[in-house]
Amino acid sequence: MPAPPPPLEHLWVDLTPMLPGGANGGAKPFILTLLTELARQHPQVRFDCTCRPELLPELALASPLEPNLHVGPVIPAVAAGRWLGSRRLGRAGRRWRRRLASRPGTPVETGQPNRGEGAQLLYCPFGAPLLHRASLTTVSTFHDLQVQAYPDFFPAAARRERLEHFRQMLAKASRIAAISQFSRQEAIELGGDPGRIVVIPHRMALSRRAVPMAEPPCALPSGRFFLYPANLWRHKNHELLLSAFAMARHQGLPADLKLVCTGDGVDRLEPLRELAEQLGLAEAVLLPGFVSDAELEGLYQHALAVVFPSLYEGFGLPVIEAMARGLPVACSDTTALGEVAGEAALRFHPGHPQQIADALRQLAEDPALRDRLIERGLSQADAYAQPAVMAQQYWELFQEAHAAGPVA
Repeated sequence: MPAPPPPLEHLWVDLTPMLPGGANGGAKPFILTLLTELARQHPQVRFDCTCRPELLPELALASPLEPNLHVGPVIPAVAAGRWLGSRRLGRAGRRWRRRLASRPGTPVETGQPNRGEGAQLLYCPFGAPLLHRASLTTVSTFHDLQVQAYPDFFPAAARRERLEHFRQMLAKASRIAAISQFSRQEAIELGGDPGRIVVIPHRMALSRRAVPMAEPPCALPSGRFFLYPANLWRHKNHELLLSAFAMARHQGLPADLKLVCTGDGVDRLEPLRELAEQLGLAEAVLLPGFVSDAELEGLYQHALAVVFPSLYEGFGLPVIEAMARGLPVACSDTTALGEVAGEAALRFHPGHPQQIADALRQLAEDPALRDRLIERGLSQADAYAQPAVMAQQYWELFQEAHAAGPVA
């Protein structure tokens, strides 16, 4: 019988796909919450995190890191300023470097390059094993494979790259944590080994906290706006939401109600503002772009309800965040959203604008419905409000993968 491996005392974490600001969507707060909780629970373990250099100032200004959680920059690829084979991340990173360089007095962290020397396990929270070594056990988090469901939303090069990253994850990761049953089933249907894939959902419904705000941000009327907190990616379905909002207004939705859509623009902010104007919604729709955590908390605190008409989600964290804050939710009934929201949301098909319009009117006109959804939502969110449990589940998966060793 082979001897058991030595205790797991040193993990290498690949944060190279992480970008400043909100460009990573819900993956970023999940990863930072998980790493902080893991470091707290296991103070004897060293966590070496490798990130892009332009992320270091943001991490330095965030809440203090645990003493056993170390962050250092990656060594860049030499070709054309690209990073580890990702064209999209390379373009986004260059945009952020230009923004940082244009700000006088922006702090710059040099940090020592982090190559994972001495690590016993590589954790890839974005899925792709970009820093993989054949001798090093790898664990990945699988979020989703939207590119398979909506290939037209991606340039050809990005489609090939994402599919290749998915194939590499299946081939190289000893264990994979899927963020929902939907994601696990998706991975299995596309060739994943069921014995190596487990479900560990995001348990961080209240991970984002802020001081209560007496007045909502952006001079909005308290309790008189719908909130859609999502980056402006195509699968988030903003165009159809704007059309449905216009339909609801024509069908009797109170004219003073507004729609607020927050999120990183990704070159779609201005086209969506133009569409809102064409639909006669220029004064009724607010598209502020990326907002801070404090501003988002203020919007949650003062919204009438959250609407989430996404076409595709591996999880859908804002739905649970809203429920945990006592907000009624209307959301899509497709992909992982039905699983995550359960019976605690007013659900609709995201491809039918009339269904979305009907949901908006119901939320606005039926206080009893809002009260029922709030009560159910608080109960539903309880199952996703324990980051300590999430960290324990990941640690058990790390231990299992460590015992199994690298994929042959």
